[in-house]
Amino acid sequence: MKSARILVVEDNFLSRLLLGDILALRGHRMVEATSGAEARSHLDGARPDLVLLGLGVPGGGEGLLREIRANPRLRELPVVAVTARALAGERERLLSSGFDGCLTKPIEVHSFGFAVESFLWRAA
Repeated sequence: MKSARILVVEDNFLSRLLLGDILALRGHRMVEATSGAEARSHLDGARPDLVLLGLGVPGGGEGLLREIRANPRLRELPVVAVTARALAGERERLLSSGFDGCLTKPIEVHSFGFAVESFLWRAA
């Protein structure tokens, strides 16, 4: 798989560090945003190949997803929720709201890279 540019929208430093390490090991480049506002500024520039979106980020989460889906330039951009909420029905709710997938925390290091690449393959 070719190297991808992945926007990680996550306000937790340790989570960003872990995600960045996993993505780098798989040959991908992470662009970081710690808030919805910061993510929006990145999305106004070069389009990433994938967005990993933490649901609890300030000014982000599902509202940012709605903005992405409403923007013709970004509408088809794969967006994957990254959440610690593992409640019954949460994955289905997120998928029905427009996310392309849902990855839960804590991050499983060995399978996370493969999961991310499955979303990149679907988008190709």
